[in-house]
Amino acid sequence: MTDAVPDSQRSPKGDHNRRIAMGFDIDRFAELAGVSREALHEYEVTGPDHPFDVEIAHRVGAALDRLEASMRRGDVAERQPSGESAAAFAAGITTAAAGDPNPVRPAGADAMRDSPEDWDEADQAADESFPASDPPANNRFD
Repeated sequence: MTDAVPDSQRSPKGDHNRRIAMGFDIDRFAELAGVSREALHEYEVTGPDHPFDVEIAHRVGAALDRLEASMRRGDVAERQPSGESAAAFAAGITTAAAGDPNPVRPAGADAMRDSPEDWDEADQAADESFPASDPPANNRFD
């Protein structure tokens, strides 16, 4: 849980990143926060120093805090509905530990929910290296 921040001073992009880090897709999180998908999207794409709906910020912040506390306790009932994969996962792909608060998708286009049409060795190497800070080299000398 983050330090208490007044709703009017929340960081929409920071809240977006917290939601993504917890593995919630926009539809499921909007439902849990009690806001519409459109309102959540509008809030999350608000740029720095731009006004946003303070009531939406309040609901989003409260939901994030509640869900993070729930995950720390190991209660994952509010996560993705049973049988659903995390947002970026292909159907049927799950993490090794059920309820993992930080799911990591296996590498490869086959494990992606929305796999790209073009996929080459460099794409595979980049996907396998995630979340490394540097992309893989594409200069093999063998």
